[in-house]
Amino acid sequence: MSIAIANLYARRLVIKIMTGRYNFRNYEKFKYLNPNQRTFGHVAQSAGYTTAVAGKWQLDGSLEDDFSRKFGFDQYCVWYLNQKMFGSRYLHPRLAQNGKEVGGKGLYGPDIVNDFALQFISEHKDEKFFLYYPMILPHFPFEATPDSDDWDPAAAKPKKNAKYYVDMVEYADKLVGKVLAKVEELGLEDNTLILFTSDNGTMRGIHSQWNGQDYAGGKGRLDNTGTHVPLIVRWNKVVKGGQVSKALVDFSDFFATIQEVTGGVGPKDYTIDGKSFLPLLKGDVYYQERAYTYCYYDPKWGTPELGAWVRNQSYKVYGNEGPCYDVSADYFEKKPLVGDTAKAELAQLEKVMAEKEAEGGVLKLKFNRDGFPKEKKGSSKRGK
Repeated sequence: MSIAIANLYARRLVIKIMTGRYNFRNYEKFKYLNPNQRTFGHVAQSAGYTTAVAGKWQLDGSLEDDFSRKFGFDQYCVWYLNQKMFGSRYLHPRLAQNGKEVGGKGLYGPDIVNDFALQFISEHKDEKFFLYYPMILPHFPFEATPDSDDWDPAAAKPKKNAKYYVDMVEYADKLVGKVLAKVEELGLEDNTLILFTSDNGTMRGIHSQWNGQDYAGGKGRLDNTGTHVPLIVRWNKVVKGGQVSKALVDFSDFFATIQEVTGGVGPKDYTIDGKSFLPLLKGDVYYQERAYTYCYYDPKWGTPELGAWVRNQSYKVYGNEGPCYDVSADYFEKKPLVGDTAKAELAQLEKVMAEKEAEGGVLKLKFNRDGFPKEKKGSSKRGK
């Protein structure tokens, strides 16, 4: 049985989902996860789970690393282990698996990773296991898949074209289907918690249609096109099927939820920012959703698109005295609020933003760059 959570807000810096902390606390540089951080892999290990990560890594490491100690994963099969091992993720892939380099000519990276995931599930079906599967697909570059009409595994270079994006999404669905089928084949579907989500919006230049509305891809942006993502949860033994929840959920909440589900041990020398949504999954009528969700984005790779915001179900406030929006009525954030509109509720959000800035979440910004909310010509900041 499954539940869809309609108000999850993500940030493409995946350290947040792995550690349960806002990025200003522990994101030090691009392509790096400090081993002094406790991941949800460590938490699951502490509760007796065998753990693995399969997919896109891009957080540094080496073939000689003790992945279990440093990052909380007993086994791994990943793309982009480190800069020296950077190579193709799709056709002719270069991957790292449990201390060895794997891949090669004519092979397809997502298939290798998926096979690893299926084997891991099969090998640990009689014990507690935790699998983190940050899928390689359908990330840019857009290339033909083995199911594309013009797939050619013998090609010296892969074919690249935006037209393959649909093929890549469909192939990702196919691989997810294989995982679900394996869980069912092994009779594990009743007691296996499966969470499916995305870490950012669709790639820019890609347009999707939903309920008659055009949604332009906004990966890297701070508005809904870059941060509003789906979350589907399946757990037959616990979740009542056919539900859609509008409760606010944040990427930092996954760590707290996994800790509560597994009974594992969290960090001892710092607190996490997430809130467990396990009671929501169980249908607890006394569950109190989070009052707000917070985003801090500074990827440290030179992009001008950085910033911070805090929002609730209705309103959104940007840091650095940025604009405010009624996101319940203005999904694409086209009309900044002016004057005393929703003054009391916005004041609460501004207080939260001030608290986060006092804790270290400060960015020096101007609101005049593409991809970041800016004042429209003829408008003014709220209350000015």
